[in-house]
Amino acid sequence: MYTQTQLCARLQGIGVDRSERTLTDWRNKGLLPPLTSISAGRGRGVKRYWSDEVLDQAIAADWLITKLGRADDVLLALWLSGYPVKSGAAQRAWIQNLKRLQHQRTRAASRYSGGFPSLGRNWWKQLQ
Repeated sequence: MYTQTQLCARLQGIGVDRSERTLTDWRNKGLLPPLTSISAGRGRGVKRYWSDEVLDQAIAADWLITKLGRADDVLLALWLSGYPVKSGAAQRAWIQNLKRLQHQRTRAASRYSGGFPSLGRNWWKQLQ
């Protein structure tokens, strides 16, 4: 089990230099699972921790952020890789990704006077 401080120290020990604040941001964005709370005893408050599997997910999140840069893309990649991600968050990330791709394609097609058909003809000419 890892507290947020322990996870941060463990990550730094393997060369992933992320602060506790970054881990909080990742948790808020859904890149890391929520902390589990257990009572420390009557009048002693609550202790919050992650299971041991969170280390792999944190390493994957760090690598994906470095490669992809966008939190939505990272969230979707984590979900597709089988990490525990809330399905609603993954669905929103997928929809955002599709909207971004649609916008890029529409913008590319607008460069041609005939729109998408003209874009297809141009692409077909390049293949030949």
